[in-house]
This record gives sequence, C-alpha cells and structure tokens, in this order.
Amino acid sequence: AFGQQLLMLKQLKGLSVEQLYLELLRCAFLGLSSPDHHHYQELKWVGFTFIKVPAILQHIHNTTSGDTGPSEELVSAIKKISSLTMLLDYSDTRINCNCLEYLLNELCTSLTLITERDAQAIIAERVKASNSTVSKASSGLDGANSSSTSNLPGNPYLILRSKPTVNSILKKLSITNQ
Repeated sequence: AFGQQLLMLKQLKGLSVEQLYLELLRCAFLGLSSPDHHHYQELKWVGFTFIKVPAILQHIHNTTSGDTGPSEELVSAIKKISSLTMLLDYSDTRINCNCLEYLLNELCTSLTLITERDAQAIIAERVKASNSTVSKASSGLDGANSSSTSNLPGNPYLILRSKPTVNSILKKLSITNQ
C-alpha cells in the first residue's frame, strides 16, 4: 500500500523513478540521523522504516520496470546518496552501524536489486570519502554481537532481531483487516 502511494506521489510530482528512489533513501537516512527522537522511539519507527526500505524499493522496481533484475536507477540514486558524506557519517555515528553498507547488503544479497560489483564500488567510494569512525567490524553486519554496544539506544542488533516479529505482526494485521 505504501509503495503504491509513493508511485502515485511520483506521478503527481512528475518525478523520475531515480528521483523517487533518491528521496526515499534520503528521508530514511535523515530519520536515522535525527536527534529529535527519544532513546527508544527511533527503534520503533525510524529503525522499522529503515528495515522496510529495501522491500519498498523492490515493490517500486517491480511495479515500474516489470522485471526482477538489477535497477540502474536505484544504483544511480544510491551513488548520489553515498556522496552525502555528512548525512551518512552522522547516521552511522548515531546508530552505531554502517547504515549504507547494511542497505547495500540487503539490496544485493536478499533482493538482487543491485549487483555485487556495484555494491562494492559504492562502498569503496564511501570509504574513501567518509570521515566516519564506524567500521565494518563494529557495524554488526556479520552477525557478531559486541556486549559493549548491545545496550546502546538505536543499536542495530535490537532492530534486526525484531524484524521477523514485526513481519509476523504485520501479516496478522493484514489478514484481520481483509
């Protein structure tokens, strides 16, 4: 439903698919970097939204292009997002996770919306331009859980562990609303 609303907004505003991807990604990273949240409010809403972004991107891609292969428009939008170094650095520092790398990992391995080669090129460019102190080793993408970071608000481990529970709740709500 949300993907359809975004597609309608795209039509009304006269946006290209690339511009829609760019705005969706920019808003997701702005939410992650926003200091206006209470400690666990971001875990509920911003973290949930960030987890759902790959599925929304896939829905938009499948609807607009009709295929399930990689999306050049998405790669172009991600390259533009990766040039917003200050935004990404602040998001990474605030959430204690390499957020762009997490997103690329989801888009590449789970959904195949981008190729591994494109993901590696974007990550390499990001690392070159980044001022961030968050490294891949501390991002938690490899499943390692550090006890020193596991209690931080905004911690990605808690968000990622809640993904299956959130998905099952959404399925039940969807079934009861039909």
